Amino acid sequence: GINAEYGVKAENLKNGFTFGQAPKKDPVQEAHKKKLKLIYILLARCIAYPFTTKQTCDRGYRYMNINETALIKMKESFREYLKSPDNTDSKDAVFIEAVNWFYRIFLMSDRAVEMTTSGGYTTKDFQHVFKKKIYHLVCKLPDDYGRMELLSVWITEYDEIVSHSSEEHDRRVTNTEGQLNKNQLYTLFQKILEVTSYEHKLLFNAMQLNNNDEQTAAVRRELENRSARVNSGEKPPYIFIHQDMAAQYREEERKSVRELQEKHTNPMKDMNLMQFDGSEKAGKSMPCKHDFVLNFNVEVEVMEVKGLAGIKGVQQDRRAFCVMEIEGQTNKVLCTDYVTQKNPVWTNKAEFQTKQPLPTVKVVLRVESNNPLHFEGRPLGEILFKMKPETLSDRPKWDDLEAKVEVGQGGVQMPNSVFGLQIKTCVKMDKPENMKLGGLLYIRGTSHWQKWKRRYIVLVKVGQIVFCLCSYKEKQATPNEMLTLEGYTVNYYSPESEHPGTEEDAKYQFRLLKEGEEVTCGAKDSHTQQLWVNALYRATGQTTRPEKSDHLRGNDVNDIRKAGLDMLISKEPCKLDQDSLFRTLQSLTLEYRMKKESTACRGWLSTGQEFALQEYAERYGIRYLTVHLSYLKELVDYANQGYVIDPNKFRDLFKNCCNHIQGKNSDDGVWTVTKEEFLEFYEVRSQLKALLIHQITDFRRIFPFGRPDNALKTTIKLLEQVLTHRIELKVDLPELLAYEEEEMTALECRKQTLKCLEEGAYNNYVEISRQPPWQSNEEGPVGMENMIKLADACIEFQQETLVYYGEALNVYDRMMCEMNEALWRLYGVDMKYELSKQESGSRDILPLYHKLNSYFYEEEELRYGKFHMYLHQVFAPHIVSYLEREEATLREELEDALERETWRTENCTEDFSCCAV
Repeated sequence: GINAEYGVKAENLKNGFTFGQAPKKDPVQEAHKKKLKLIYILLARCIAYPFTTKQTCDRGYRYMNINETALIKMKESFREYLKSPDNTDSKDAVFIEAVNWFYRIFLMSDRAVEMTTSGGYTTKDFQHVFKKKIYHLVCKLPDDYGRMELLSVWITEYDEIVSHSSEEHDRRVTNTEGQLNKNQLYTLFQKILEVTSYEHKLLFNAMQLNNNDEQTAAVRRELENRSARVNSGEKPPYIFIHQDMAAQYREEERKSVRELQEKHTNPMKDMNLMQFDGSEKAGKSMPCKHDFVLNFNVEVEVMEVKGLAGIKGVQQDRRAFCVMEIEGQTNKVLCTDYVTQKNPVWTNKAEFQTKQPLPTVKVVLRVESNNPLHFEGRPLGEILFKMKPETLSDRPKWDDLEAKVEVGQGGVQMPNSVFGLQIKTCVKMDKPENMKLGGLLYIRGTSHWQKWKRRYIVLVKVGQIVFCLCSYKEKQATPNEMLTLEGYTVNYYSPESEHPGTEEDAKYQFRLLKEGEEVTCGAKDSHTQQLWVNALYRATGQTTRPEKSDHLRGNDVNDIRKAGLDMLISKEPCKLDQDSLFRTLQSLTLEYRMKKESTACRGWLSTGQEFALQEYAERYGIRYLTVHLSYLKELVDYANQGYVIDPNKFRDLFKNCCNHIQGKNSDDGVWTVTKEEFLEFYEVRSQLKALLIHQITDFRRIFPFGRPDNALKTTIKLLEQVLTHRIELKVDLPELLAYEEEEMTALECRKQTLKCLEEGAYNNYVEISRQPPWQSNEEGPVGMENMIKLADACIEFQQETLVYYGEALNVYDRMMCEMNEALWRLYGVDMKYELSKQESGSRDILPLYHKLNSYFYEEEELRYGKFHMYLHQVFAPHIVSYLEREEATLREELEDALERETWRTENCTEDFSCCAV
């Protein structure tokens, strides 16, 4: 133990650190972690405030990958079914044949095992393999056999066989494929970007991700910085393939910023606000105080009254009720139910709508009057509520009623203390969404609020990026004065001793500054000061945050600094290498999707992942070609590693890249293309071409039994698109001229595809010829009997190809026929070699000739084809020799028999009739 401990210490000292010291950190790994955190910060802002894209429903249901365990259970289910004595009914002979084929040829094959290990295949794919086989068998039955009904019955019976073996794999995945809320997206990308929940909590609080106004201001600052960078005339960070594209690149950026600003403005239409962009260039005037109003909802609930019973001068049989109204609004007066004075309890609520930020709600307690014509009743007491939306709560409370009834000698009103009426009420006032903050402030400005005075100030949002400061008086719906905050900046302010505003309620001050304008505000405490500074910082959209705007509480500030997240949060997105960050994000997202999720995605991202990446690309100006080109490159790499990728995804991405380079979706006919994008496109195109050629050549392994559906057909068409694509853009850079290629014709594409299929036929024949049950050596099968078995295997292979790949291989005319001819041409070499070892006229060759000739005669496309005629040519000498030898043998036997026989006549008559013996 001592020696082991000494050895560990020695090894630690050798590695450069001693006990009590932290191990050295790898700088590369630390830089990568910081990069991932920076990506998460940028992406979290996109998730918190998405404004460019919307989550859409998934294009189709996704199922879980089938694994090796499920395959083993499925084999056991079909084995038990075939062994069961109850499944020997003659009417299901075709179904038993299909089940036997499915178990023997499909489930027991190596391709089925590869389907479970490569991912991308589900139990539904296995069902489609069986369904296609029985459909092929059912089509051979007579027309009056009820084909479709029989097919439906057999599919149901198949589902019953596999139901108990794949219950957990047959369900559709909906938790990650559907639309995700914000918390689910945060959790998902924490796993992808390796961000802990504690770090997310720190970032969530630091960036105020739950504050919609803060995120709106952040987007506004980002767009203003991008716009200023484009308009500054700064040299583009890219090298373009044509000299005119530099100027066009600036126009693209301006157009992108304008579109983002429009998208940023559109969401505010749901708030029924006046739309102002604050721009004189757009020809729109600035808002005035009559252009907008605030709509408040006031709720008053009268619950109970104390001290009502026993008041002198009030008859006890008169019922009591309460009347509620907002002073200044005579159009709506609400009344409670009538109750007895002994039990003055109500459950009524009064709801009012007002445009006054400081309304006064009056509640009057009344009893029924003795005068039948006096419907309003007799007032007993009233109470006034001075409403403020930011201070009132909805908790019930007791208040004294001010007496309004005359009692006693001489009609003298009794004091309230003697009157003793109390009322229990609950009042609540909700502020509208466009009111961001309100409260009492001391305020004075150069052209507005020129007298230092305490006023009720409201910060109002009148447009997506336009905010106003308004001052209101009690019972007023229109602001007394207002100030549009465009061009202003806010910061903390420490007043001088001679400066007015040394009142106790104005110790904590801040200033709004603009050229020639100055507005000073004072709050009663630091918390109120901080709320106003943060709200005005978001409203003004200024790029620099006020120095003391530390909105974090407790130990979060120190934790943020220790984690190094404060520097990452403060980085401006427009100054970062967003292309590199996006490529990393896309690569990690796709890696998580392909390797860690159990969904058969086949290269498609989930709805939430696609939404987040698209929002990131739109918001931070990732180039269109970069998004699709990097995605296509990643998928090609995964396909080369053996993962199942949907050819439709290849087709869509390649089409998007080609359209961008050709300018087919652009208004001016062309998009800008950088040198790096040009070179990367040709590299990815060559890799995709090699991949497609490989997939077509080895289509039986890449697309086992025709799965995924129509994959081979799409791959053949995609290869034609890749081969026929040609870039027509003008290229100025000399080093790029060598990449120009001549466009291939459709006939040349067909030759290339046929070449792949012929090579695939050779590989398939080699694989077939080396499989049991026949004996073979390194040169091929041995013996005529083995040649017959090999012919059966080739026929079964072609029938399988016809069932599962027939439609795809007939994209070009007679292409499948030529591939079959290539296979039989290889078989003909072994057949001719084996025939050369047979004696001339041997009887053993007849079964082989009969099998092959019958098969080719039944197949319309192969009948009298090249190999069929070659078959006649090769077997003709052997058959002629066999017939000649048989004829000679028969002649000899007849001659010997005739020589041994004798003839005589018996019972001859006159008409020469006789009987030979």
